[in-house]
Amino acid sequence: IGYQDGGPRHVDGGFAAPLFLNASGEVVQTVAYAYLNLFMSAIPAGSVRIGCSVFSSSVEATAVRTPESNIQVLLYHPAPQEALVHFRVSGKVVSAELPPESLTEITIDSF
Repeated sequence: IGYQDGGPRHVDGGFAAPLFLNASGEVVQTVAYAYLNLFMSAIPAGSVRIGCSVFSSSVEATAVRTPESNIQVLLYHPAPQEALVHFRVSGKVVSAELPPESLTEITIDSF
């Protein structure tokens, strides 16, 4: 937990705290906290990171295989317009539309 200005910071332009105390002593959650929360809930314990390629400068992605053999894909899309993405998994293509400025979780069931 940091202070209301996002500190303490140990380097110039360093990382802001995901939680901070405002002037009245209340705990405030930042967008970084929401992203961390999504990652923690989307990637179950025991998951293994798998290969994932992205052919776009507007989307970042990572993927894991869960202990249940599902594939969990997390996509970060910071652009102000929607994006259509396609996944190729074992010769099958899965498509999804990403909302603007989003962090999206997609589960591909085991097959």
